[in-house]
Amino acid sequence: MKSPMLRILAITTALLFAGSAVAAEKAVSSVSGDTETAAAKASTRSTYPFRGEVESVESDHLLLARKDGTRKVVIASESQFERDGKSIAAAEVKPGDYVKGLLRKDGSGTEVVVKASAGVRPEKGSTKKTKKNS
Repeated sequence: MKSPMLRILAITTALLFAGSAVAAEKAVSSVSGDTETAAAKASTRSTYPFRGEVESVESDHLLLARKDGTRKVVIASESQFERDGKSIAAAEVKPGDYVKGLLRKDGSGTEVVVKASAGVRPEKGSTKKTKKNS
């Protein structure tokens, strides 16, 4: 009588462990799948930062100075500009202004200004935090 009971107990225990192993494997693959999805979303984010000195301003784009030439960023009707925290028109951005903000790529891969702040280029080291003496 003990033999069939032990056999049933052994089979039940084996099935429980096998079921929890399968569930654990599914949980791990689900978590790694979420990580891969998050990584894919991060690599295809909708906006990304830009900055640079304005070389020229046209009605539909800005040319930013670069070491290796210029960078063209398109001004769209929904592009937002500001100076000193106040909204300005794109036409108020002038050559020599330092701009920083966010760009997006349109369907053809063209960089389009989402929002930008124009002003004076910050001096090097001015954004570094200094230790307070106590």
